[in-house]
Amino acid sequence: MCSTRLVTTLLRFLGTCHSTLSRNSSTFIRPSYSTEFYYYQAIQMEIYMNGMYIIISNSSANTYGYLYNSSFNPSRPSQNLIISNHGTKGNGQFRILHSLEPDRTYILVVAMHETTTKGSFQIRVVGPAWVSSISIITISGRLIRRSNESISYLSLNYSKTSL
Repeated sequence: MCSTRLVTTLLRFLGTCHSTLSRNSSTFIRPSYSTEFYYYQAIQMEIYMNGMYIIISNSSANTYGYLYNSSFNPSRPSQNLIISNHGTKGNGQFRILHSLEPDRTYILVVAMHETTTKGSFQIRVVGPAWVSSISIITISGRLIRRSNESISYLSLNYSKTSL
């Protein structure tokens, strides 16, 4: 479930999203890490006004966050990647601080630290103005491993759940 609401802090707006990674979640290979498949959830965001935004995870498990410009292709996880973070502050939660622009679509991909880890998480987006929309998107397709180095999808289907 995703929502947006006004809060009275120095950074004025908060968008939140709650979701769960399960055995039924989509999988991908994280950029620059290994050849193992990780469960992930993709979250689409649009920003009302340019400025610095903070995207923070909260989960009982260690989380990784990947921010993409425009689109995310799970068979090419480095394509359109803007920035990533994996909880380097020691608490296992990612924190992405980045300048975002209006009239652009951003995709946040959330994954867990371990390949078999599943569970719930919360994402908070805080910035100087409205997060005009935040929603879960589902990217489904049939993943094929053609060789140790080559991974592709036969077809990708996208669906959006606005909450």
